[in-house]
Amino acid sequence: VCIDGLSELEIAIEYRKSDIFLSTGYPEGFGLPPLEALFSGCVVVGFAGRGGRQFLIDGVNSLVAEDGDCIGAAMKLIKVLQDSSLKEDIRKAGQAIRYEYNLSSMKKKIREFYLSVDSNIKRI
Repeated sequence: VCIDGLSELEIAIEYRKSDIFLSTGYPEGFGLPPLEALFSGCVVVGFAGRGGRQFLIDGVNSLVAEDGDCIGAAMKLIKVLQDSSLKEDIRKAGQAIRYEYNLSSMKKKIREFYLSVDSNIKRI
C-alpha cells in the first residue's frame, strides 16, 4: 500500500494493518515514516536515509541496505520474507525503540542539551 497522499489517520491505520514497511525514501532529514512504522509493529526493510541512521540498525531492529542499493534492499526483503523467526526478532527490537523516542525521553534530551549549551556559554 502506498501511503503517499493519505491523511495521518489513514497512514496510522495502514501501518497497523501492515507486516513490513518498505522504506524507500532517501535522503531524508529525520526519517519519520520508518520510525512511525516501527512504533506500529512493522518490520522496516529498505533504506535508512540520513536521518534513519540514528535509529535503524541493520540486522537488529530493521534490515537496511545502502541508500540507493535496490538489489541490496530487495535481498533484505527476500531474507525477511523467508525467515519468520528473524522477522519476529526484528519486529520486537523495533518495538523497543519506543522507549528512546517518546515525549518524556525527548524532553529530557532537549533539557540536557540546553543545560550543556548554557553552561558552555557561561564559561565564555
